[in-house]
Amino acid sequence: MNKETGLTSRERVIKALNHQEPDRVPIDFGGTDATSIHLGPHKKLAALLGCPIEKPIFLHDLMQQQTEVSMEMAGRLYSDARFIYIGYPKEWRDDLAYDGTSVKVPRGFVPQIQENGDLLVMDASGYPSMKMPKDGFFFDFPFHKLSECRSIADIEGYRADIESFDLSSWHDCSYKEMGQKAKKIRQGTDKYITGLFYGHVFQAGQVLRGWSQFPLDLAENPGLAQALMEILVDGHIKNFDQWYAHVGPFVDAIEMTDDMGMQLSTWTSPSMYRTQIKPHHQRLFGHIRETAPDLTLFFHSCGSIYDIIPDFIEMGVQVLNPVQYTANKMELVRLKKEFGKDLSFWGGGCDSQNILVYGSPEQVEEEVKKNLSIMASGGGYVFASIHNITEGVPAHNIRAMFETARQFGAY
Repeated sequence: MNKETGLTSRERVIKALNHQEPDRVPIDFGGTDATSIHLGPHKKLAALLGCPIEKPIFLHDLMQQQTEVSMEMAGRLYSDARFIYIGYPKEWRDDLAYDGTSVKVPRGFVPQIQENGDLLVMDASGYPSMKMPKDGFFFDFPFHKLSECRSIADIEGYRADIESFDLSSWHDCSYKEMGQKAKKIRQGTDKYITGLFYGHVFQAGQVLRGWSQFPLDLAENPGLAQALMEILVDGHIKNFDQWYAHVGPFVDAIEMTDDMGMQLSTWTSPSMYRTQIKPHHQRLFGHIRETAPDLTLFFHSCGSIYDIIPDFIEMGVQVLNPVQYTANKMELVRLKKEFGKDLSFWGGGCDSQNILVYGSPEQVEEEVKKNLSIMASGGGYVFASIHNITEGVPAHNIRAMFETARQFGAY
């Protein structure tokens, strides 16, 4: 709690998301799965801050190779948010992370080492699902289980796989057990808590069918694409109802994610989005808003999504992340002016593609000050990095980013 204003972190974030100006701009470091940090830079930042990482190190996010930011480190960098994963394992085992660090990973997560040094992860049926190239930093999704499907009947044959798309087999805690963990976290913090649910629709289609194939399906085989998205949303709704019953009482926002943008444009034309993809987002978001009106709907979508932001607002999205202002049409002045009254922005703190990784601390400071001057007025803004902080970002730049946000974010 801020002794001068009497605001807790949770109250500060809520006030900002209600488009009011709290005592200072809220800050998030590690409060969502898209505002955290890779293990390597996490270790270097801890050394710079004199803030040891808690041992053992548990890797919860195996694809992105991330551990939870400790409460001490989050506090050192003024974070107002805390994160609850969609899944947790019942048991852990010893392993090595991509940089050789000794870590704990879920017992059911057992990558196979290939002859060339790549790591290959198989799903519950034995089909390859993720791969980390030798000397890589995270896992990719180069395998597409439904790539050979040619008909709606073929798609239906994979219904169980599709409906459980966002549920990793090694995260085997029940929703009741997840709720117990969420309750414990809630009782131990005054931070604003986001609960990760995912809810991939378009991006799930890309992983299951192929990164290029699924967009082609929308044009060449729309019946198949529609059937796939229909089953995905069926599964998400069933899983959400269980998640909300057990985890929902202990979180403030539900984090949804479905990347609709690339660097220069949306993945599909805006018109194709509205006719073919939006109805599925509408069904899912509508169910969530009706079922959980007490939760803030937080939506993560990377890239150039300017053209369809009005559609997100229409469907009930309240918070947009990561605010990738280096993408086409995503200038902060434009976003704040056109959508700032209807939408809150969570991210967009510093150019993570250039300045944060290649610039000096002084350049980082100037970038952060400029962005705050655009986004802070009138509330509706939570400061965070643009997506996760990855390998190659200097620790002193990370510190400069958050310290500048704290120093110049006062109202």
